[in-house]
Amino acid sequence: MSDDRQQLRNEIMESQKIRSDLLKWKLLLVAVLGASGLGLVNKIEKNSFSFYILCCIPFVCLYVDLLCKHLNLRMIIICKYFRLKNKIHKQEYENFVDALRKFDGKKLKAKVKEEKQINVFALEDMALEWATLLLSFFLFLFGFSILTGWISISGLQWWPFFHSGLIGLALSALVSFLYKKRLTRIDDVYNSIYNQKNEVITEGSNS
Repeated sequence: MSDDRQQLRNEIMESQKIRSDLLKWKLLLVAVLGASGLGLVNKIEKNSFSFYILCCIPFVCLYVDLLCKHLNLRMIIICKYFRLKNKIHKQEYENFVDALRKFDGKKLKAKVKEEKQINVFALEDMALEWATLLLSFFLFLFGFSILTGWISISGLQWWPFFHSGLIGLALSALVSFLYKKRLTRIDDVYNSIYNQKNEVITEGSNS
């Protein structure tokens, strides 16, 4: 196995380890912020500002989600490169990444209609995204409950919880959209390069 292939395989392993650590940190940070915002309130006055610590939860979750999705994209690119390397030789990793940056999806003419594939490893991503969405929604609901009078806590304003939850929901949806857009770009580049190289090989064998 060449040094570059071994280095890329090591990068995949390192990315997986970092991603696992980030998931643990997300759970830990949410637990710490939740305990600080709710658990310590009993020891302080009812109008304590410790409740507002809860407003940090959506942004912490989004930060971890962004890092995890970035690592996902790195691993997917390397795996696609390996698949391309196995099918078509002389395809360098740097050239493949460069093609990803410069690729224009509007210029791609699909010649083979592929069936939509199911991501069998999507459960972890679902847990990552839905945890952020649910926490943001509960925070939004908490602010809305204060606004409508369902929950009454002396001195506590509704708008920080309402807006932080709403921003968390919107940004989480945006991150998911951008992530899927980049996944589509990676697939399009892979199919484009493979089809072009395959045509060259076919023409060479026929001549």
